[in-house]
Amino acid sequence: MRPARSILAASFLLIAVPSVRAAESGAPPPPVRIGASEKVCQLTGDMDWETGRPTAARTFSNFGLDAADLGYPVEHGGKLILLFGDSWPPPHGGGAAGEIPPDDAVGFTTRREPPGNDGKCLELQIHDKPAPPRTFAPATVVGPIRIKQGFFNVPSGGVGADDGLFGFFWTDHCMNPNPLGPSPDAPLVRPTAGPKCPESDDRNSIGRNVLARSDDEGRTFHSVVPMPIGFVYATALNSRLQVDLPEDQRLGVFVFGVPRYRASVPYLAQAPIDSLADPATWRFFVGRAENGQPRWVSQAE
Repeated sequence: MRPARSILAASFLLIAVPSVRAAESGAPPPPVRIGASEKVCQLTGDMDWETGRPTAARTFSNFGLDAADLGYPVEHGGKLILLFGDSWPPPHGGGAAGEIPPDDAVGFTTRREPPGNDGKCLELQIHDKPAPPRTFAPATVVGPIRIKQGFFNVPSGGVGADDGLFGFFWTDHCMNPNPLGPSPDAPLVRPTAGPKCPESDDRNSIGRNVLARSDDEGRTFHSVVPMPIGFVYATALNSRLQVDLPEDQRLGVFVFGVPRYRASVPYLAQAPIDSLADPATWRFFVGRAENGQPRWVSQAE
């Protein structure tokens, strides 16, 4: 998470190159960048920061969206849906109150060709409110269980499954969190409270995650369920939708999550496609057996 910025479509490659020092110490090799990032096009905002020309989508004039954070892509219903994070301009104030209202824009495209030099970029559309003035319509969690969706409370990812769009929402997180360091033995332990973040159950530097379903392409989400312990910043992949994957690896939805944002290692779970919304049916990766096969356990185990 960072302050809202225009999103660029770009590509680059990071690979791990072995080194003698890493091999001697047993540490993994450091990543080394090969080549450089390449700008393809600017998705959001009205003006391209580099060229000074209008962007293809002109999202501020057309949809009231000037800039956005994140932009997690999810294939669903023949569209590529982009779940943006904190989006600008926000319709609310700052501080603790600013952590509450939804402010996460949702974009989508039906374009099949990769973005190139045709001046259309992704042909991006943004869910918006029809009444003037034009403003983007944020993804909104509805129903009896309401969650914070303001500053630094964002969709961390999503997946298409069971004919629905599922979003993972990071919530109860402070707008100005205290620094998090590694804590492998107790990854959910909160740092010392500070003047901007009380480290309470309601507002803290770690937050929590919930899963919710949308049947209107990301405009609203419902049927909120808490994520399993440790899956605080999470996303998922539906193996059934992957091209050229061997049949014995099409094992449902793989859910990835970290308990401590950037200061922790990821966890992995496997969920049946038709019961993704029920974490009690998930199985969790706990290592490999002596024969090298992955070991999965249920919550009950």
